Amino acid sequence: MIEPSYPAYLIVAGTTIAMVLCYLWRRAVGVNRSSLALIRLNEELGFDTPDFLRKAWPLLRNAGLAGLKWQLDWFGVRISERHGKSGKHGVTRILTVGEMRLDVSVYSRHSWGEGRYFDQCVTETFLLMLRADMWIKAGATDKAFSQMAKLALFLQHDMKNIAQYIQLMGDQLESVQAGREQHVLDYLCSTVPLIRRRADRVVDLVTHSARREAATERSIRDEIVSLCQLHQLQWSVVGDAMLRSSSDELVTALDNILKNYRDHASNLSLHFQIGIDQAIATVKISSFQPLTTVKLERLFEPFWSTDPNGLGIGLYQSKQLLERIGGNLSVQRDCHENLQFFLSIPLCEARSHAPPWNSFDRTQGISKVN
Repeated sequence: MIEPSYPAYLIVAGTTIAMVLCYLWRRAVGVNRSSLALIRLNEELGFDTPDFLRKAWPLLRNAGLAGLKWQLDWFGVRISERHGKSGKHGVTRILTVGEMRLDVSVYSRHSWGEGRYFDQCVTETFLLMLRADMWIKAGATDKAFSQMAKLALFLQHDMKNIAQYIQLMGDQLESVQAGREQHVLDYLCSTVPLIRRRADRVVDLVTHSARREAATERSIRDEIVSLCQLHQLQWSVVGDAMLRSSSDELVTALDNILKNYRDHASNLSLHFQIGIDQAIATVKISSFQPLTTVKLERLFEPFWSTDPNGLGIGLYQSKQLLERIGGNLSVQRDCHENLQFFLSIPLCEARSHAPPWNSFDRTQGISKVN
């Protein structure tokens, strides 16, 4: 009696399984579309947690969820909203990241079965995006504070340099001898413009000034000579390149390097080679006195200094400034333990009229101060 109808049972069972699979497939496709819609909305809002919470409910409702309730403590300000219907079946989470706290509850229409499973998939995707948004905001905030702290340190270092320049000028004025007044006046005339430029830069940074000076051509050799006079160093210079820029990154880097040379040795003589190497203006600085006490690996390490009164960020700042405009700053020792710095700056910032430094005639272009 049963055997003749056996194929009919198979057909009914197969048809039922196919319909169930088709139903589950359609629900899975719907959940996937809802998740993608939430991701796109989050991207359009710039991963902003408050805006995402306010505008996500229509998509959650279309995905089949029953209700949404949240309270957000956003850097000390509390906001909250409620949408749809509350119920017994839902997911409640407390998300805390830094100064942000979110209490959120997402309610499901289904209490069991595949409906509850698909609701949970959409809910977990939504909660995961909220947590990611809060971490993104915390990271952006920390980065902003880090940049501000770095700027404050750079400003502190620049202010210290300006104060030391004023001390040097004061020493010159106090120790002037009869008949040497013109010599001191020449010294002041050559150093005051450098101090003025550094002071203008500090003021611009502090006041967030939008002032931009017109780009002018300046001789790198002349800048080096002025800085050596300021720090009372002996020098020799070979070659030259014209710096065409309104920025002072290269001059600031040179200033910090010369100051470090002066702090580590007295009566130090430096040799500068300026040239061009593959569309890059280059400056090589060599000391004629071994500096064996200097630890090479520590020179660009922030907050490391042999001077108890030093901040330890001068050379680190110089490297950062040059890299910001596509240049570079490196250091090495030669076979005689002499310290050598290598600076580079793109030709869009400098225009050179000299051959590469390894082809210079060292008998030309020598200048010294007694």
